[in-house]
Amino acid sequence: MDRRDFLKSSAALAVTATTLQSCKDYAREDYDPTDKPKWKNWSELHKANPKVIAAPKDEAELVKLMKEAKTVRFAGTSHSFMPLIPNDDTIISLDNFKGVLSVDKEKVQARVGAGTKLFFLSSELDKHGQALASIPDINTQSFAGAMSTGTHGTGKKWQAMHAYVKAIKIVAPTGVVYECSETQNPDIFQAAKVSVGTLGAITEVTLQNRPAYNVHKTVKVQELDWVWKNAQNSFETAEHFEIYYIPHTNLVALLTSEIHEGEVQDRPNSEDENALKDLKMLRDYFSWSPWLRKKLASTMGKPDDVIEDFKDKSFKSLAQPRVTKFNESEYHIPKENAFACFKEVVELIDSMPGTYYPVELRNIKQDDAWLSPFYMKDCYSIAVHADNTEEYQYLLDDFGKIFRKHGGRPHWGKLNDFTKEDFAAAYPKWNDFLAVRQKLDPEGKLLNEYTRKIFG
Repeated sequence: MDRRDFLKSSAALAVTATTLQSCKDYAREDYDPTDKPKWKNWSELHKANPKVIAAPKDEAELVKLMKEAKTVRFAGTSHSFMPLIPNDDTIISLDNFKGVLSVDKEKVQARVGAGTKLFFLSSELDKHGQALASIPDINTQSFAGAMSTGTHGTGKKWQAMHAYVKAIKIVAPTGVVYECSETQNPDIFQAAKVSVGTLGAITEVTLQNRPAYNVHKTVKVQELDWVWKNAQNSFETAEHFEIYYIPHTNLVALLTSEIHEGEVQDRPNSEDENALKDLKMLRDYFSWSPWLRKKLASTMGKPDDVIEDFKDKSFKSLAQPRVTKFNESEYHIPKENAFACFKEVVELIDSMPGTYYPVELRNIKQDDAWLSPFYMKDCYSIAVHADNTEEYQYLLDDFGKIFRKHGGRPHWGKLNDFTKEDFAAAYPKWNDFLAVRQKLDPEGKLLNEYTRKIFG
């Protein structure tokens, strides 16, 4: 009997021997899978029925749409969990602004359509012997969307995606097209790298890439105590390293990726989705017995087990699609506070029987983009999740208090309750950003209900 069959058999016994914890105890009252709005975000938390949803084929059509719109927001794959896009007038997709437009082999740079999806972009760059310098762990977003929300990968010497942008082409709602870089419209450039779509439509970017590379990736199981004794050294020495704490198990999964110079094989099918289903099953059937839940979870892995070990191209190893939908809150904690914060998060999540999603810990190098969550601070990012059909408010209310206590800045696209005053206090260049925003969007066309509260 394999692990999954064993867990299912144990769950069946639990049903006959105990009172089953109803999944309805965790369900979101407002979740309606039958609702068919014109637009909804990936996790189905936010919905809208705008008058216009359009994907302009070129810059002229884009300018026309923006000039005619009363309000306009831009949608990539709508992977953000904050209400950045909903409005009742116009939603514009930049899907037609895609592809690798030109390549500079000597500088290891490429000019690309900003609407290009990350997996396709990585595949195309690989054909030219290049790779994105920073790769997030989900590969379905558009580059513009990922860049504009401060999306990142992990690694002590690696910055977030926007830090490797060398030039930006942005179309303001007035119809003016700005070419921006460190030397051309430098104020717009520094503002546009992380702008949450409030300056204009980003149509092209020039990227500083790195030579294409392969990695040797391992996923290893350890006990939680390993983190306090050894994790900092691994974060400081590995090319790419991250940790997932598995709630109610005292176990962590350690993901290590080192540069590999030899041959590669195709990455084996990931067991992440099945493992998530197993953790949910343990929650649903055994939350009444923490001891038994932990004991059965040990069948999924024990300390020193290596559950993945392969060598493949970097973009295939470091990022993947996510099938199971969730809602997420992620904060970026100053390096000196990160492990104390992570410990409190772990203790809190273990005190909540309804939790089962792993807690993610990554590290990112600082940069100087005005609204970068890593502005002038090396950080560790801590992320907590909830199934998209279940209650999620505790991610903001309970974990948010811990993140704030330790000086965290929230990911722009992930659940948070920061106010305009909170953001202004967290970002020294806040007023500079607002000045650029007023210049590019004097009529406030790019503000919906949420962004108006923040930037209006």
